[in-house]
Amino acid sequence: MKASPSSFSLHPKTPSPTLSSCYNKPMKVEKNPKLATIEFEAESGQYVEKSKDWYWVLWIFLLAVAGAAALIGNYTFSLLIIASAFVLSLLAAQKPHTVQLYFDNSYVKVGKKRYKVSEIEAYNFLPKEQRILLRHAKKYLPVTVVPIGARPPEGMLRAYLDESPWIEDEELQEPFLEVLLEKIGI
Repeated sequence: MKASPSSFSLHPKTPSPTLSSCYNKPMKVEKNPKLATIEFEAESGQYVEKSKDWYWVLWIFLLAVAGAAALIGNYTFSLLIIASAFVLSLLAAQKPHTVQLYFDNSYVKVGKKRYKVSEIEAYNFLPKEQRILLRHAKKYLPVTVVPIGARPPEGMLRAYLDESPWIEDEELQEPFLEVLLEKIGI
């Protein structure tokens, strides 16, 4: 059976009305017209200059732990610790990069990651720590830490957060691992 030329199209810019109506269901998008669009850049973190002694202490400590693991016969764990020492050294030497931040009706974009406004439950705005913490409705996602830099558009951010459907949660805290890595200078 031959299909008529009007029933489908191979050209991507002219979709077929019969095929597109079957497969492309209209999506319901909830937008809050009150939310302003905010776009700015911020540093991804604070850089702490590390001396050569810092790297020596890191490697001596982790090599001692790897040696102890090897002594009890756990060679795989020992190799994992040595690999983690190498990775920690690289991360510690890395300087923070500039992150593009974008807040609008539909999405919060942090660098290359996008989060739907409708999937965020709560926030905690920490201007002194230069961060916004976002808790997601999906329980398997960790708390997102949004760096806002030293000079954010604080008034606009506060207005955006107040008009958003999110709940302000003063008890929302940063993930423990992130705080620990920040304390040791990574």
